[in-house]
Amino acid sequence: MRPRTLQVIARDPDLVPRGYLPYTRAEITLNWLAVSSWTIDLPATRRVLEMCSPGWGVIVLLDGEQILSGSLEEPERDRSAEGSAAGIGTVSATGADDLAIVAGELAWPVPTAPVDTQTAAARDTRTGPAETVIKGYVSANVGTGRHANRRDPAAPDVREVVVGPDLGRGADVEFSARFDPLLDLIRAVPGGLGVTCQQMDDQIVFDVVEPRDLSGSAVFSFEMGNLRRARWSDGIPELTHVVVGGDGEGTTRVFRERRDSAAANAWRMSVARFLDQRSANSNLEMDQAGDKELADGRRSGIISAELVDTARLAYGHHYRLGDRVTIVPDASGPTAFTDVITSVKITAAAESGQLDIIPAVGWTDGPYETRADRELARLQRAVSALGRST
Repeated sequence: MRPRTLQVIARDPDLVPRGYLPYTRAEITLNWLAVSSWTIDLPATRRVLEMCSPGWGVIVLLDGEQILSGSLEEPERDRSAEGSAAGIGTVSATGADDLAIVAGELAWPVPTAPVDTQTAAARDTRTGPAETVIKGYVSANVGTGRHANRRDPAAPDVREVVVGPDLGRGADVEFSARFDPLLDLIRAVPGGLGVTCQQMDDQIVFDVVEPRDLSGSAVFSFEMGNLRRARWSDGIPELTHVVVGGDGEGTTRVFRERRDSAAANAWRMSVARFLDQRSANSNLEMDQAGDKELADGRRSGIISAELVDTARLAYGHHYRLGDRVTIVPDASGPTAFTDVITSVKITAAAESGQLDIIPAVGWTDGPYETRADRELARLQRAVSALGRST
């Protein structure tokens, strides 16, 4: 395989490419179902500083293929009396990928009404295939066809997204939104689908992607030389039964139970938790929430694993973000896990020509490094949902 290359193109506020950026170092972190990030170090020339103005951004190519487009968020200058390039210093530019456009918006109860008349419906409830539901929320709240009431007339240049064609992928789901952060809502919709948001010509296109199951062909192990490190567990789940409380009060309230009976029987232990889901409009929505709670409580499988990019199994050529792969952390035993590629860190140094690509399964740096982190995140979601319900 040819040496791998990373190129960074500047784009202006009108999404017009303006040439390659002469970076000295670049670090790109691609994330599954989360906003990706980028940092590039550059000499602080007049041309570079112009490209580090509000509204500018980048398009990043790996081996000539676009892997990220996004906007500048924070340029940081550094200059000293000696040691800097021609005395002009450097600038470290950081930003997020275009999924930040979606992440920055809310899903309103009534997307067609102004904020002071959100009383026509308590929630925006959508049903159908997971892809249809996700794209419906995005289109209504940040899509180019959204209602004028979802726009700020004093900020007409704020970016919106073109939503890709709906292919109806994923299982049938039901979800109700009431000022939910849009990306949190996307992550909460079951179905195992991912999302992308990248520049195509002069548009920012949001789309849904269906991950591939490559667990039979994309295998990583220490013996094969393509596994850098791994942490795994086969522990008792944090809960095996969830009681979901739905709509209503007192004796009229609806309750559902979701069970992981196999785990409870194997460990000879039942661990139950109550989940307040009063915003749910149907049994299906309550069951979805209970199943997600059970999934979040599992402690069997890969916690984190860092992979090695090789010619025989190279990121971008043989597998991609979100694909399901197999990790064999201990060849002497029967332990093998399948999981999805959750992040990819790409680091390039111009002077040495070195390019490092480290895909990862699980979370190497979070978001839930400990059980306390997971519990805090759960409580934050619960408090946020309570605030939006009143």
